[in-house]
Amino acid sequence: MKPRTLVMEGFGPFPLRQVVDFERYSDFLLITGPTGSGKTTIFDAIMFALYGRVTGTRDQKTLVSSFAGLDVEPFVELVFSIRNDYYKIRRSPGYERGSKRSSAKKVWQEPSVNLYNKKGDTWEPVTGTPSDINAAIVEKIHLAEEEFSRIVLLPQGEFQKFLVAETKEKMELLKKIFPVQEHEEISVYAREMRNIRKGELKEKTGEQQRLRSAFDPDTYPGMREKLVEERRLRHGELLGKRKELEEISVRLTVATETEKDFIQVEKLQREKAGLDARRQDMDGKQERLDLCRRALSMQPLVMDYRRRMKELQDEEKQAGNMKGDRERLARKHERAKEEAGKIPALEKELQVLRSETEKLKLLLPKESLLKERKEELGTLKQKIKRLSDGIGSREKDSAVRAARLREIKIFLSEQEDIQDWLNEQIEIIAGLREDIKKREREQVLLEEAETNRGEMENCEKEMAGLEKTLEINVKTQEQLQQRKESSMAVSLAMKLETGRPCPVCGSTDHPIPATTYGEAFTEEELLSAALNNVRACRDDISRMKERRAHLEATGKRIERDLADSATGDGLTLEERRETLAGLEEDKRSGEELRDLVKKYRKEAAEIEEKARELAEEEDKERRDFTDLERDRAVCESAIAELEKEMAGRTGIADEIERLEREALAKSKSIDTIHTALNDAAKKLEGLKSSLATLEEGLAKRRGQVRDIAGDIESKMKGLPFSGIEEMEGYFITEDEAARREKEIVGYRDEVKALLVRMEEAEAKIEGKERPEIRALLQRKNESATICDRLENERNTLDAGLRDLDSRKERYEALSHEIDELVKESKLLMELSDDLTGQNPRNISFQNFILGAYLRDVTARATERFSRMTDGRYSLHVNEEIIHGNRQAGLELDVFDAYTGTHRSVRSLSGGEKFLASISLSLGLADVIQNHSGHIELDAIFIDEGFGSLDDASLDRALTILDDLRENRMVGIISHVNELKTRIPSQINVIKGMYGSHIEQR
Repeated sequence: MKPRTLVMEGFGPFPLRQVVDFERYSDFLLITGPTGSGKTTIFDAIMFALYGRVTGTRDQKTLVSSFAGLDVEPFVELVFSIRNDYYKIRRSPGYERGSKRSSAKKVWQEPSVNLYNKKGDTWEPVTGTPSDINAAIVEKIHLAEEEFSRIVLLPQGEFQKFLVAETKEKMELLKKIFPVQEHEEISVYAREMRNIRKGELKEKTGEQQRLRSAFDPDTYPGMREKLVEERRLRHGELLGKRKELEEISVRLTVATETEKDFIQVEKLQREKAGLDARRQDMDGKQERLDLCRRALSMQPLVMDYRRRMKELQDEEKQAGNMKGDRERLARKHERAKEEAGKIPALEKELQVLRSETEKLKLLLPKESLLKERKEELGTLKQKIKRLSDGIGSREKDSAVRAARLREIKIFLSEQEDIQDWLNEQIEIIAGLREDIKKREREQVLLEEAETNRGEMENCEKEMAGLEKTLEINVKTQEQLQQRKESSMAVSLAMKLETGRPCPVCGSTDHPIPATTYGEAFTEEELLSAALNNVRACRDDISRMKERRAHLEATGKRIERDLADSATGDGLTLEERRETLAGLEEDKRSGEELRDLVKKYRKEAAEIEEKARELAEEEDKERRDFTDLERDRAVCESAIAELEKEMAGRTGIADEIERLEREALAKSKSIDTIHTALNDAAKKLEGLKSSLATLEEGLAKRRGQVRDIAGDIESKMKGLPFSGIEEMEGYFITEDEAARREKEIVGYRDEVKALLVRMEEAEAKIEGKERPEIRALLQRKNESATICDRLENERNTLDAGLRDLDSRKERYEALSHEIDELVKESKLLMELSDDLTGQNPRNISFQNFILGAYLRDVTARATERFSRMTDGRYSLHVNEEIIHGNRQAGLELDVFDAYTGTHRSVRSLSGGEKFLASISLSLGLADVIQNHSGHIELDAIFIDEGFGSLDDASLDRALTILDDLRENRMVGIISHVNELKTRIPSQINVIKGMYGSHIEQR
């Protein structure tokens, strides 16, 4: 991930819009500024844009700039690239903004975030909730918030803390960076399996111990034999009692059958007594049924008589009602005639009402006009009052503005020469800055001269050492040459054979051949090495002479430059800087005063312009006031004339409406009287006609009823009934007669069947005595109880035998299972102990893997750290247990090549720790990218730390960082002045009274 551009507004100390263009920088970038100006806020803005939070202990509430106004929306916008893909994210924190309706009211604005992906030349939005966008950022960068802040930014002392942190702290960070989740799951799985096996073993061992408390393998045979014998005795007793119980059961069965016969006879006797009691009732029912059958023939005729009588009575009642209605209608008709006599008077009253209404309608428009004039007069009075109040208010405002204008003009007259004074201050500051630059150059030249003298001394010492080394190497070469020649003679002598001529002298006799006094010189390389050493020493001496000449020339150049840049006022550099700071503070105060003068001049111009506008408005309002007074007088005159014409009459429309309602009511009354008279006459005539028709039908129906009554009376003379009413009491249907006949026949059949059954039952018990069932049943129950007890005892003994055999089998099975479980789980438990750190080195599987990653990191870091320290230091992972049994395996040591010993990184100096932390961060970036091709770290920010380095270490660190950064942009956040001369690419954060702003170069 590489940042491209960063835009901030209303964020932290930056109230105004600030744009940081990172694409201008490809190597080193210095972010500088005074303490508290907002240097680290630049990285906080990057963090906030990506993750919505900032690092460290910074309060999230301070994200919104306290210098910005309520109308400024605070936001951060970051454009960054991952490989060839470009993204833009804009994020705003929650903040209070000014209300659109009330300037004094504040409204809370919720946080917001928008993500865009660049497609060609357009930015396409990525949709989703804030949580979705945050997850997408982590997925694309492959670094969570904490990992990004620890790896991409080396905050003030944070990575040095990691350098000297305990194993546990290192492990927590490395676990978040490297993929060790699977290794942790393996360890957890092994631990769980170990616990499962331990639980199974504990469970089975506990079960065996509990079983042993109720089962003894040694006493098992005797106990089992005793139970078998007791079971045999109980079984014999049970067989005897069961035989006795069977005999009693047979006798009880026979006695039970005899008892049933006696009970049946008693039951039949009770049934016969019940039937005898019902005989009288049945005889009465038979007699009544005979009378019902005789009355059945007269039932249709009587029913017809009763129906006709009912119809006759209903028609007579209807005729009576109609006669009453006729009398009422006659009275109503007379009353309608009386009401009709009032119609002439009502018509006269109606004519009067209509005439009065027409007169009032002529006055109605004038009443409406009077009302409109009064409303118009009220409106005019309100306008006059508003104009009067407005004129008074403007006069007060004009007085206030005039007073303010006088104050501003007095202030401006006092500050007329501020610009001249400010120009003089600027010239003085420019001259002082030039003096400071010369002084700083002089100080640099003095330091350079001191360094040059030290290098000259070192050069002289090295030349003396090289000349001494050359002398030793020349002597060594001469000795090796002599040894070579001697070695050649010895080699030739070793090849001589008796009788064969010498290749040198030709003699075949070799009395005293050359011999060696040690190892034969057979290595040509030794002489060659000595020659090379001599040549190398001479070359080094030549180079040292050239370097000495260069240093002498440099010393002379420095002396000339010192002579050119010498200042003779006697002030030190620090005194000049303090003077400059005071002048700049005065300049800032002057600039603020100048800005205030500009502001007041602008305000004075605005007040004068506003005064002119108000004067014009006041003239217009006074003219409007005069016009309104004239209109009011005209309106009051018109109202007086209308009131005179109305003569004090009001509510004319209501009066017209009342008169019209009365006229309408009179008209309706006349119509109602006519209608009632006509309706009463019509209804009376219709009722008379209906009553005559009904009376004719009644006479005919009375004759029919008399004829039917005579017929019934003649037919009842041969029947045993005193009258029609008594005979009607015996009327039943054919179905009811059949039902009663069936009931009587059923009773007689039931009596006959009962007599037959009684005869059969009495024959069965003839000559027998009733048995004693209760005594036999008691004997049977006693025998059954004894059998049950014996059977339960036998079953208990059987269960005891089964339980004893089951315990024996379970005990033997548990012993076998425990032996097998111990064998199976031993290897698993050893593996679990090794993986979870319960081993001689106290290193868990996860720490072992993290140690491997850390060794990769330290190997990459050593490449840089060794070069930064001239090959003196290299980093190593210490895997030894150092403090008891606590977690170990990730401690860091350094190897000191000067002393040839290992020691803890805690023993390094502050500057050395800083160089080591930089090396670790770059090494960590290398390893992360090697292990995960998804993560790309194209930028690293280093916050402070360079102040702990001397000049030589600072130069060396920057040079090596430049060589080893591998196309990454390295941003250094610092206020160390020496870095400004070494790093030309800079972002200057300038602090002011109204917030900070950024300058790039």
